[in-house]
Amino acid sequence: MAIDNHEVIKKIICANFDDSSESYDRFEARYGLFRYLARELSSICNVSKGMSICDIGCGSGASTTALGELVGEHGKVVGVDFSREMLKAAEENARGGGNIEYLLGDACDLEGKVEEEAFDSVLYNASIFLIPDTKAALTTAHGLLEKEGIVGMNYQNGVFKDREAAGEMTWDDIFTEAKKAGIEYAPYGRSLMNPGQLPEIMDDIGFKDLRSGIMVREMQLEEMKEFYSIPAQSAGLYPKTPYEERLELLDSLISDLRKDGVTTVYQVWGWISGLK
Repeated sequence: MAIDNHEVIKKIICANFDDSSESYDRFEARYGLFRYLARELSSICNVSKGMSICDIGCGSGASTTALGELVGEHGKVVGVDFSREMLKAAEENARGGGNIEYLLGDACDLEGKVEEEAFDSVLYNASIFLIPDTKAALTTAHGLLEKEGIVGMNYQNGVFKDREAAGEMTWDDIFTEAKKAGIEYAPYGRSLMNPGQLPEIMDDIGFKDLRSGIMVREMQLEEMKEFYSIPAQSAGLYPKTPYEERLELLDSLISDLRKDGVTTVYQVWGWISGLK
């Protein structure tokens, strides 16, 4: 049964991320996925030297560090997350970074914690789909932005066996395919938000000049396996299933792909941006 209470959902997600900081660090050190995503999103949102950025859902700091390098010593980046363990990892991972600070906070309510109208850009790098109340979060972002400031976000759109299918997204991705086939190890999780509703939500809040598109990233099966083995990611595929059982289900899914001759997959990330 779906959980509609946002506070309950937040506690569940926070607990999953508290358990994931070490796994995220190992994964990022090997593959650099979140740094890559942050740089791509920054390019889309025209992040440049001297800008002030709020990185909401900063996790263990991979995106915040990348943003700090982009804005330089005269810019600033504030990384916000609601997981104490992820923020602890972010602070431990900090490389000097005098232009970066971290803040424990709720993306939907930052009143009194972050100065309003203080940022050139508010970014949600691989985080918007983890926030139960999307409209409340983006309303908060609107208040944090200076006039003509830009909000940008990216979100998972699926994992495909074929590059053409990934680019067009007209075919079923690996997870949907498994569900339709009734395979016992098919993921059964659901997204907390519908990306298709983002333009309407942003328009209602008052964002203008909306732009959107996709990013496609090639992944070897081993990277896909490690990504979805992170506790928070595996919980998204198999909610309410104990972690060790999630890994067994994921192993079965990966093994089936290998049997089909799949060695490379394509992870698709949608993105959208808008101006205040």
